[in-house]
Amino acid sequence: MAESCPRASIFRSEEHLMDSKSINRTFQISIWYPPSYEESDQKYPVVYILDSDAYFGAFANLGLILWTGDLLPEYILVGIGYGINSYEEGMRLRMYDLMPPGENEKYETGGAESFLNFVENELVPYMDANYRAMKGDRSIIGHSAGGFFALYAMFHRPKLFQRYCAGTPAPNYDNSVLFRYEEGFFKENSDLAAKLIITVGSLEGVLSKTEEFYRALKQRNYPNLDADLMVFQNDNHQSVVAQIINKAWPALFGK
Repeated sequence: MAESCPRASIFRSEEHLMDSKSINRTFQISIWYPPSYEESDQKYPVVYILDSDAYFGAFANLGLILWTGDLLPEYILVGIGYGINSYEEGMRLRMYDLMPPGENEKYETGGAESFLNFVENELVPYMDANYRAMKGDRSIIGHSAGGFFALYAMFHRPKLFQRYCAGTPAPNYDNSVLFRYEEGFFKENSDLAAKLIITVGSLEGVLSKTEEFYRALKQRNYPNLDADLMVFQNDNHQSVVAQIINKAWPALFGK
């Protein structure tokens, strides 16, 4: 194997480097076009994928297959990544950007608010200005720390996205801070207009805590919250990612 492996191209996709003003960091933004993009002038829902370095290829290629089976609408896919050279580098960057301050034995955390500012004030406006993006139909999909961040965004910028898929959203992190976010949001808001899918594998070790969070959220009876919990039997923290793509993503669009 070569010391430095070249990145493989993905059908119907392009990549851009974006220097963030919110964070002293350069992000690699991967964009996948829907099949009819060149032949039409229509606008498309935009699906934002976290941890793009690991997941963009799978979402782009499998999403096309799901679309041909009428399991997804046409959409623009946007992956937020770093162009990493190692797994360890990716873990270090993602744990800081996706998580708020809290105890972690291995990685520094604390950048979630700045990362959310980047998404809200830089990336989303860039996509809206340069692509035929449907501004009222944005989705965010994340797993693990990414799932946590999807919920963080929902509670802290509830109008930025309309659809959320939060895979195994670290419900125990920082003494279950997600529960405090949920309670704080409820005290100040009478509604939460969102389509939400929370997923968890039965072998992940956080099933009961995830179910507890889901019940707490559903008990608020928000008029415009459409939320579901999908439990995947015999899936662990790694294998459940395939279920997010194959099952949860279509469910996010009512398929």
